[in-house]
Amino acid sequence: QVVLGRDRAFTFDHVFNPTAAQETIYDTCVGGMVDSFFAGYNTTIFAYGQTGAGKTYTMGTGDNSNYNDPGIIPRVVDDV
Repeated sequence: QVVLGRDRAFTFDHVFNPTAAQETIYDTCVGGMVDSFFAGYNTTIFAYGQTGAGKTYTMGTGDNSNYNDPGIIPRVVDDV
């Protein structure tokens, strides 16, 4: 948990460094959500952050030429 000032606390489930592989992020944060989806639960993957932080790249840009880093969405589709 990160506390700013006296009354602003932010809790994160996971924090990754800039060199973290997409596969690591997927396995840690998303893989279990696919299983939950098939168990009947609603799931949402939400990318939020500063402009230029890599949200589009991480979620999947639609450019399938780099299959080593396809993004979260193509990995979900592959699992489904």
